[in-house]
Amino acid sequence: MKNKIRFDKRLFESLFSLGLAQFFNYLSPLISFPLLLKEFGIEKYGIISTSFVLALLFCSFADFGFNISGVKFIAQNREKTSNIFYSIFFLKLIFSIFLLTTFYILVENYESYKEYEIIFIFSSGMIIARIFNCDWFFQGKEKMRFIAITNFISNCIYIIGILVLININLGFKYVTLFRSLGLLLGSIISFISAIYFFNLKFIFNKKDIIYFANKGSFVFVSTIASNIFQNTPALLVKSLFSYEIVGVYSSIEKMVSFGKQMVMIINQMFHPRLAIYFSKNVSDFIRLWKKSSLVSIIAAVGILFLLFMSKSLIFNYFSELKTFKFTTSLYYLMTLLIVTYTLVNALGLNGLLIINKTRNLALSQIYPLIIYVILAITFIKMKIEDILIVALLLFIIDILIVGIRAFMFKSALGIRIPFKYKITSKKTY
Repeated sequence: MKNKIRFDKRLFESLFSLGLAQFFNYLSPLISFPLLLKEFGIEKYGIISTSFVLALLFCSFADFGFNISGVKFIAQNREKTSNIFYSIFFLKLIFSIFLLTTFYILVENYESYKEYEIIFIFSSGMIIARIFNCDWFFQGKEKMRFIAITNFISNCIYIIGILVLININLGFKYVTLFRSLGLLLGSIISFISAIYFFNLKFIFNKKDIIYFANKGSFVFVSTIASNIFQNTPALLVKSLFSYEIVGVYSSIEKMVSFGKQMVMIINQMFHPRLAIYFSKNVSDFIRLWKKSSLVSIIAAVGILFLLFMSKSLIFNYFSELKTFKFTTSLYYLMTLLIVTYTLVNALGLNGLLIINKTRNLALSQIYPLIIYVILAITFIKMKIEDILIVALLLFIIDILIVGIRAFMFKSALGIRIPFKYKITSKKTY
């Protein structure tokens, strides 16, 4: 392998396709967000957002971390594609059946959710969609154009559905139904395309299923922790305040998420290539890791600056946000999470996961998660009335994760971040 790492055509194609996929994913909320806010108001938007984040939290359990670990399995074991594909599919199917039952029990027994039961039930279709979603497979194959196509279909259905329900006055409860239908159809198309275009032969092997469940377990713990950090803040806000405040928080979080996903594209683009490089030559892996990390950090700072400069324009457009005194401080504090999120993923997704330190990957979030849960429960018990404490908590947790992962990554490879390196170990699947 050449010492100089080149950004070849496939890498640029991956960047373009992932960028297009994320463009569709975020064009959708950019269109739907103002429509829903203007049509139904901040409180009902908060109800919709709560149902979404609860369903997404369950989706993370249904994925079992294969949206990350599955990419690496495919990238490094191309000769066993069918085994990996169907093993992961059956595992997700089993988990989802259990999770759907748990989801419905929770909605039935939690008074605040039961009041809007039909909205939460409609949102559960997002969990079913995760069973068939094959983005992880296409990413491992470095065929991201399939992801762009299915995301386009899903988001088109969602936007058209919103326009229809507004025009014929169906009511806000059907918003989650159209979101679920869009994701479900896109995922089914994704599933069929993977089987057809890659000639996947049906295989049911209990040993393979157990093997991949075991191999993905530590990544599962890590992704669950990540999704708890990502999705439970809105639920925490609901516990402390009202659906109206959830609507405000979710509105700002949508803008911040756009910035996070833009830099996540870069990390995802490099992920399969980093996995391949590590399995062949650790020196080339370290060089590419440093380049990819630098690119993602520069992008994060650029997006952060852009959001800072666009604050007045955004608040003038979403005038409902200006009715609350805390929104400006919350906006600035939450945008800082874009940079910390980038570092978390550079050291985790493209760092510890690639070098097979999945146990360390999980541990790097377990300890911060314990702190997060303890503080969250404390805030609820004390009935904290300052929403800024939620954003500050997330920022502190991110910094803690970055520090732990940097230490673990440096120790595992014997490198000085970001300058020199000395290879001390190399393992592959």
